Amino acid sequence: MRDRGINAPAPIHAHSTPVTVTFETDGCVMGYWRDVLIVVWAAQATTQHVAEFGRLAALMLQQYTRASTVQVLAPGSTVPTAEARAALITLIEQYADHLVCCAAPLEGSGFWASTMRSFLTGLQLFQRNRFKTKICSTLEEGIQWLASLHPLDVDDAAGLLAATSELRRRPSVSRSSG
Repeated sequence: MRDRGINAPAPIHAHSTPVTVTFETDGCVMGYWRDVLIVVWAAQATTQHVAEFGRLAALMLQQYTRASTVQVLAPGSTVPTAEARAALITLIEQYADHLVCCAAPLEGSGFWASTMRSFLTGLQLFQRNRFKTKICSTLEEGIQWLASLHPLDVDDAAGLLAATSELRRRPSVSRSSG
């Protein structure tokens, strides 16, 4: 699959507000819905992915002073490369003061989920409690939690769930995760 760079957004309609895809490659899709950045990881994060996420964050901050993010970790995702981890830490330092919260649904269980949970917990150390993070078991749980902090009303939360679910169903990430 060809990468879709951030300069070629592709809107998808979820409820009344479209979700915009800013980057897509096998195993990863990124976009935004209103002031919420959405990333679905179904492969190992690389420095290219982190750079694209940084471009998305910069794009969002041109429109909003604060934003939240949903980071879906699908089966098939793994702990990022060492270089990508270092880049993520730099990105957290750069944008932490602009984030309201981060919901991180882990779609799975067992050793994989424990490994990913440990990685995410380690990343939380670098945010120094500047924004709230919740690692959760389902997308619905993550959206409900995010909506309580962001804040979103019931219709907005339903729209965000629809937008995130739409990205989750895209072939670029659904093929990678089984």
